Amino acid sequence: MKLTEKKWLQEMGIILLLAAISMLVLYPMLSAFSTRLPFATHGDVRLSLSILFSNLDKISRGQFSQIYHLPIVFPTSFTMTAGVNLFGQTLLLAPLYLLGNRNIYLWYNLLTLFAYVAAGYAAYLFIREFSGRRWIAVIAAALYMLLPSRVHNIPQFNLLFSFPTPLAFLCLHRYFGRERRRDLLFLSLAVLLQFLFDLSLGLFLVIALAVFFVVCLCLQPRRKRSFYLGLAAAGAVTLLVIAVVFSPYLDKDISFSDISDEVQTIDRNAFQSSLSFYSNWNYPLLFLKSILWNTNPYYPGFAAAALFLLAFWPALAGRGQKIVFALVSFFLLAPALVFILLSRSVASAALERLADAVFACFLAGFILLLVLLAPRLSAPHKTLAWTWLILLFSSSRISLAVGNLFSWLSHVLPVLLRSRGIRTQYIILLFFYAVAAVGFRQLWERKRPGHIMLALLALLLLAERVRWPIGMERVEDDRPGYSEFYERTDSLPPHLGLLELPFHKEIFNYYTYYTRYHRHHTYHGHILYLLDPLHLEKAPGWDKTSGFAALSDPAAVAVLRDNGIGAIMLFRDKISGDLPQDRQNWRATLNTIEHGQALGLYTKVDQSGAGIVLFISGRQTGRRIDRFLPYFALAGSGLRFTLQSTETVNVSVYFNDRQALVLTLPAGGKREIRLSSNDLALTKGQNMLRVGSDQDITFDDLSVEK
Repeated sequence: MKLTEKKWLQEMGIILLLAAISMLVLYPMLSAFSTRLPFATHGDVRLSLSILFSNLDKISRGQFSQIYHLPIVFPTSFTMTAGVNLFGQTLLLAPLYLLGNRNIYLWYNLLTLFAYVAAGYAAYLFIREFSGRRWIAVIAAALYMLLPSRVHNIPQFNLLFSFPTPLAFLCLHRYFGRERRRDLLFLSLAVLLQFLFDLSLGLFLVIALAVFFVVCLCLQPRRKRSFYLGLAAAGAVTLLVIAVVFSPYLDKDISFSDISDEVQTIDRNAFQSSLSFYSNWNYPLLFLKSILWNTNPYYPGFAAAALFLLAFWPALAGRGQKIVFALVSFFLLAPALVFILLSRSVASAALERLADAVFACFLAGFILLLVLLAPRLSAPHKTLAWTWLILLFSSSRISLAVGNLFSWLSHVLPVLLRSRGIRTQYIILLFFYAVAAVGFRQLWERKRPGHIMLALLALLLLAERVRWPIGMERVEDDRPGYSEFYERTDSLPPHLGLLELPFHKEIFNYYTYYTRYHRHHTYHGHILYLLDPLHLEKAPGWDKTSGFAALSDPAAVAVLRDNGIGAIMLFRDKISGDLPQDRQNWRATLNTIEHGQALGLYTKVDQSGAGIVLFISGRQTGRRIDRFLPYFALAGSGLRFTLQSTETVNVSVYFNDRQALVLTLPAGGKREIRLSSNDLALTKGQNMLRVGSDQDITFDDLSVEK
């Protein structure tokens, strides 16, 4: 067998081993891989499914420019910039989608398993670079793969895909050591991939790479000019590609990067608290006593922390260094146990202040220790430790006493202002476990512990990682009949919005229907910070207790029509329940719809067991016609509509207050009007078509033409 074949088989074996270890957390998936998915009732899972379906549909149709217009909030365009994009996850699923597979459970479970194993294998490659031992790197990578916070991120699918981050650090470190062009190429690919999987993780990766680069440069300062030129060229090309892909995110006029005028700095709650640094939730060392903290669990575990400290033990020389080391060890290990014991007897505010003081002592002591041990530590070892320390400090709230680093950076990258957290924990713990792997190697080489000792240590390491098994569920919106129900909206033109009733005021991320069963841009009230622009929730007649009285009000329906809504869906199971009042609401709704149809408000009423679809009449008569048109439907397109009058009239057509056409319409005449894309003063925000005349005219058959 060739050496390359042997190495390939070894790597495949490691991947399979990591996949097996991931089952310590993911084992519930095995019995329901294609029928259940983790945390299916979580709103972010529904959002992820909506984004994936929208992306896949548009890619399969070659509509790449439409991918930024996630159709969850009509009439807004560029809604993808309000949150995550899942571009990378979309590319992974594209082969399944193109082959006709629509099993969302299979999709989600495959991606979850891939994200776990990929994170573990990427961490293995990075840690092996510093530990030098394959099996030690596997153990450290397994710990990194099984982080409790990773389970927490399964619903946040964007954050789960962090595996390009270790690869990026690995390639940059190798470039420092060998200055090979292929390392730059792989570095660029890793950074680009991380941006495609999640924009926020990509941004924080770039920041962390800059810190890593500066630390490496300080420790290895002598570099040729070609080193900097190659790195600058690779960086420029990578940033250019990222800027092209994410250009809508950089345009303040169309992106949601600055969704509120009040957002001027990154909130302190986006930074990690000192208490969360010591939080590990359920400790085996507490004899299986379950204690839950209201903080994210970022403590790496006692066994891993001990190995982390052990990496510095051989470099100690003299009483002073040993005293500092003892203090650092105390402030790293003891608080994680003491704070749990105090969590039920000490007020949370006091506990936070105590954690801040202890954490500050740990950081100060660790800085002093690194300075004292600098002559005796290797350059790679110091690179890991200093990078970890700088990122840990700058990501924690304790750093705000010095200055808000990330708010300063937001002046260059305004999208950081929308960060719901400082996304550096996977990076910080990656470096922590790399240092711990160095300590494990030193333990092995100096003490040669027996097999029993090693087995106990391995069990302790894994036990401190495995305590939050996932729960498998069915998607709440996965009901029979809904796919056929949405098919009834297929005739709705793409420039018209779909209003779904009743509104879900308490369920913000109620998205799975949208894009899974149809592609129409949908108006459904309040979704987090994307408010109800037509104020329908507060307007009378739009609630089920009134039988949706607004549906028979010509003025209320005209508001929908003029603002681009072309159809209304009413879900029966959300209006008609088991209570007598619910059944009465449904009967009242049917009466309202019948009355509205008699008034000519709807061209068609389509009813099924799942509910009713009302198609709003687009015909309008008057001296002034105003119609909203969304940017996502108009980009590069023209308009067509018909005008009719019983008398000779002069007509002016305006688009965004700019005159596009003037004509005279003869008495009794009907004329088809076409406006090319060159005639439209298109804006990326709100667009309005206006037709004015000196006598009543009839406006009808509005459509968008390519």
